[in-house]
Amino acid sequence: MFCPRKKSSSKSTAAATATATDSDNGNSPTDLKAFIETEVGQHQVVIFAKSYCPYCHRTEDLFEQKPELKDADIVIHHLDERQDGPELQDQLHTMTGQRTVPNVWINGSFLGGNDDTQRAYSNGKLQGMLSKM
Repeated sequence: MFCPRKKSSSKSTAAATATATDSDNGNSPTDLKAFIETEVGQHQVVIFAKSYCPYCHRTEDLFEQKPELKDADIVIHHLDERQDGPELQDQLHTMTGQRTVPNVWINGSFLGGNDDTQRAYSNGKLQGMLSKM
């Protein structure tokens, strides 16, 4: 499932849910890599997550609850809700060396998982990365 996070008119972040075209069954690793590269190139923040993962929830909550992060262009892909989720997770592992979720990208660069994201927020690195766009 593809969940773009958009700022609503009431100044709060609302989750709009849309059905993404999964990279279709049988797509090659090249197609999956192209999909990932396109997503991270088009959005300020891309999070590859799983809907039941508590670490993913913490990362999503960080972007929803911190005022200085709420306005970012955030897209969340829940791998467990996609037909190509396992293949996409394998491709993310190949590209980043990280097998676990969340898999967080900021302005086209891989940041890491929840611990990396929380640490980057705590030391101000995350805010700096977002202000570069």
